[in-house]
Amino acid sequence: MKDYNEFTFQTPRTLPIVMLLDTSGSMMEDCKIDELTNSVNEMVNKMKELDDPKASVSLAIFTFGGNPKEFLKLTPIQNVPCLSFEAAGNTPLGGCLKLAKEMIENKDIITSRTYRPVVLLVSDGMPNDDWAPAFIDFKTNGRSSKCYCLSMGIGKDLPQASLDILQKFSSANEPVFVAKEAKDIHKFFSLVSISVTNRTTSQNPNSFSTVIKTNEQN
Repeated sequence: MKDYNEFTFQTPRTLPIVMLLDTSGSMMEDCKIDELTNSVNEMVNKMKELDDPKASVSLAIFTFGGNPKEFLKLTPIQNVPCLSFEAAGNTPLGGCLKLAKEMIENKDIITSRTYRPVVLLVSDGMPNDDWAPAFIDFKTNGRSSKCYCLSMGIGKDLPQASLDILQKFSSANEPVFVAKEAKDIHKFFSLVSISVTNRTTSQNPNSFSTVIKTNEQN
């Protein structure tokens, strides 16, 4: 007689996407915050179309504009509502990284069955808090150091120092995607959406191929 467990469905393992989004006052310029809002919502809608028994997608969002905050706790993608971001204040990247790391290290939230998280960092300028210790801690210690990290810089006049931070955040072989114009923001999220789709349907969803292979923004 066959074991009953052979006929039970296994719960899909979760693939977490963690967004760290710059919502500082400078994001008001050139409608960057509006394009960011539209692009994230478009990506969420594409992710809702995924239907794979091996992996389900969840999304968490942390924003850093004024005070860093958990904008959206880790939520199954099907339950993510329409999102709206507002731009104000400075750029406290360090505080945002601390909040995100706390969640990633929490094994009640990111369980042992969870696939390796994908972390997206998006910014249009230099952080202005004491960001370096939190940055180093995120990239070198604990579970956060094992995340797959991607980054996007926004603006044609983005300082080289900002690009350097974004590049150091990105995983090996992943260049920084630069959206020179606000209208280019959606291209980054489109690439991520395609890559996540491919990852959930692959034989090994814990692996991650290069997302930004060329200078797609030109």
